Formats: sequence, C-alpha cells, structure tokens
Amino acid sequence: EIVVDYRNGVNSHSTMISVPVQFGESKRQAEPILSNIVVEYKEGHYTLTGDVFNAGLEVANSVVITTGEGGQPVNPYREYVVGSLQPDDFSSFELTFTAENTSIVDMVVNYRDVDGNPFVRTTPVTIPAKTTAKEKQPGIALPIIAVIAISAAVIGGAIWYSWKKR
Repeated sequence: EIVVDYRNGVNSHSTMISVPVQFGESKRQAEPILSNIVVEYKEGHYTLTGDVFNAGLEVANSVVITTGEGGQPVNPYREYVVGSLQPDDFSSFELTFTAENTSIVDMVVNYRDVDGNPFVRTTPVTIPAKTTAKEKQPGIALPIIAVIAISAAVIGGAIWYSWKKR
C-alpha cells in the first residue's frame, strides 16, 4: 500500500492506494532434469547411475542428488554433490540405496538459485525386482549347450560316414 499525503491550500488530505502485485514463477530459473537412469541390484543394494541436466536459463547452485520416499540411502554413495550446474550443462552421478516392498523410488534434486533460495525437484524412478543367486547363475545357458551337442553330433556323424565310405 502507498500512503499519499498532500495539501490543497490549507486543507490536509491523506489517501491510501493499494497496488496489486502478483508474483509468478520465474521463467529464467534453473530446471534440473534427470535422464539416462540405470538401476541395478547387486551385493544387497541398488546402484543408480544417470545424468542431471540443467534445462533452465539460470545457474543451479549447490546441486545435491539423493533418494527420497521409498529408498534408504546407503554407503558408498548416499548422496551425490554436483555443485554448480550451468544452463545447458550436465553431470553424471551415482547413488546407492536399499528399498523394501516398493517398485518406485523418488530421486530428489536439491539446488539453489542465484539469490540462494532453496528449491527441490523430485523424480520417481522405477526399480527392478531383486534377483537371487539361484535365479541368475553364471555359466552357459541350456539352449546353447543343446546347440553345441547337436552340432557335435552332426559333425561326428559326417566324419563317421566319410570314413565308412572309404
């Protein structure tokens, strides 16, 4: 509000003027976007790798990436500090976490604008089901063994037939 005091001759006057100011979302702000996300389960925890890209027009300062709802961060990569991310720039990151009874984990990107105002961006990520050692055994698959056995039988039969013919 603006208060206007003025005089008209010897008469004093006072008027209040209300100026409506509406604040909107900045169109130049930083906009971190996660991409190239790969999630693997190994050694009792999930490992997530990916890239964070600043698609905005301002610098994203103090960028820190971590897991949110659905995941529990674990060592060695509980959080990943990117630091400053310029417009049209990206950085790769790696996180480790555990997750129980869920198929979606939120990835949280915390950052600050040029004035130091904090912002948070959350991105849901689908995680694969856990696999046990019994389901994924190292070695040669059964169809490959069958193809090798059939090929050996055909080659052996051809050699035996050529010797018998002599």
